Amino acid sequence: MQLDSTVTFALIVAVISLISPMITTYISNKHDLKVNEIKFKQKKYEQNDLYVKRMFDNFVQSFGEVMEYPQANNQKRFGKYYFSCLNYVPKKDYETFVEFYDIYKSSNDEVTVEFFTLRILPITRSIIKSYENSETNANPEGVPLIKRIFGK
Repeated sequence: MQLDSTVTFALIVAVISLISPMITTYISNKHDLKVNEIKFKQKKYEQNDLYVKRMFDNFVQSFGEVMEYPQANNQKRFGKYYFSCLNYVPKKDYETFVEFYDIYKSSNDEVTVEFFTLRILPITRSIIKSYENSETNANPEGVPLIKRIFGK
């Protein structure tokens, strides 16, 4: 049986029309997976940044409370935030935080407040600022990650 060009063309079009939706679906699903992965990572980083910033804010606030009202519950709260913050303190500042806690435990309020004000507050500010600027340092325009990648 001999096929003329019209029949051959019709068969090619029919095969392409069957394969084309499969290829489109595959590409679309692959793209959606990448977008969802990027969204998940962005949300995870945002939540982690917010957690760390709040923890350091609570640490500073609880220090003020324990200095003003040294009841057991304030001391417990301060200790909780102090030890939680240690996980996020840079290595270069770790010894300063340990020294601060030793001074705090010595119960000399004036020295503790002075040490906190002069040595600990600048460290906590820089840590909080580093988390606030983590997106803008890599992204000076402040454009969200998804928009930078896909331009939407």
